[in-house]
Amino acid sequence: MSAQDMTVTEPVVRIGAVARLLALTPRALRYWEQRGLLPPARRTAGGTRVYGEEHVAAARGLVQLKRAGFSLDDICAIQAGLRQSRTALAGMGDLAAALAEREEQLRGLIADLQALQAQLTAARESVLRCDGCDGKTYDEDCIDCLDERSGQRLPCCLRSVMAAAVTGRGETST
Repeated sequence: MSAQDMTVTEPVVRIGAVARLLALTPRALRYWEQRGLLPPARRTAGGTRVYGEEHVAAARGLVQLKRAGFSLDDICAIQAGLRQSRTALAGMGDLAAALAEREEQLRGLIADLQALQAQLTAARESVLRCDGCDGKTYDEDCIDCLDERSGQRLPCCLRSVMAAAVTGRGETST
């Protein structure tokens, strides 16, 4: 065992445990380390990577940035920008600008998702107005009936699926 391994006082975990904790693959963690996105892992005498709290925190931060829409290249560019900045203040200004840009993109995405949610809610509410017309077989009249019952035209996402079902497109064979 090396001196570096013997001086470790914090709990350490193997790469597989960290990967499972964060719903990643060990390969992803090795790649992130290779790209410089994670601090280098300590190694056991047998060469196995072991991670401490700082590694788990860094990986968790990367997962969050990726969920926010940053690519690995974006994150690498942010890190490079911080390393190359003339002053800490300049680096923080560049970082703030990158974060603000992504925030704006997320606001747009959230608005789009809220509009989609409203369409799906309207579609579900329209479908729930169907009373089955006394056991009638589903056909193109069902679309018009739902339009009439809901007092408005069905959302296009629902209308297109229903129309395709009438014409038989999209049928699957078993």
